Amino acid sequence: MTDDVKRQIAEFFGVKYRLFPEVSLPSPVSLPRGWFEEVRAGMFRVTTSSSVSLQTGEFWPELSGKVYVVSNGQLSVVLARYNDGTILWLDDHSKDADFQSFVRSERLLEWLPHRMDRLVHLLIKTRLNFLGRPQLVSSAMEVPELLESQKALLGEDEEVQRFLLEQEKRLAGISDQIRPPSLITDQEGGFDVSFYVWTKILGKVISVRCFFG
Repeated sequence: MTDDVKRQIAEFFGVKYRLFPEVSLPSPVSLPRGWFEEVRAGMFRVTTSSSVSLQTGEFWPELSGKVYVVSNGQLSVVLARYNDGTILWLDDHSKDADFQSFVRSERLLEWLPHRMDRLVHLLIKTRLNFLGRPQLVSSAMEVPELLESQKALLGEDEEVQRFLLEQEKRLAGISDQIRPPSLITDQEGGFDVSFYVWTKILGKVISVRCFFG
């Protein structure tokens, strides 16, 4: 990536941070809370200390825009950049406007219904990145358990142990609900895509429903 593109990214987040105060607030109540989401726009106003990587392989070459992941420690953002200089923040936690533009530009509606699995994978890699390294789970068996070494790091504190027990109970309570991705077509030709993700950072199972069309 050239220094010019890095500068454009920094300027992009500078404008977002200055003109759109919602990017410095938690996500709307209709969305699940992400990982330190409200500090990302401010952090990525400067990209010199950040890692910027172009996404390659998989389905990325099929897209007309180039998709980049900008990361700094455990925080990251996903951007699409087009030849005309347009930059779209694909995992903006505050609103859907940029991602909706991305859906239109890349004609993602045409991926449905036959390429649903690829679209779900794309959604997880882009729109849902703010949740903290989400990954698709199709059954409770795919939800990773804490390793004994990880539990040891957490210690024997009573509050920590109570939290871990509550986590296990919650997972047991929804284990029969976790299923592979599904798609429903409505009468107007729109699509309702449903699936589950597990977030590596937050350690949560989240039910996701996306509407297209």
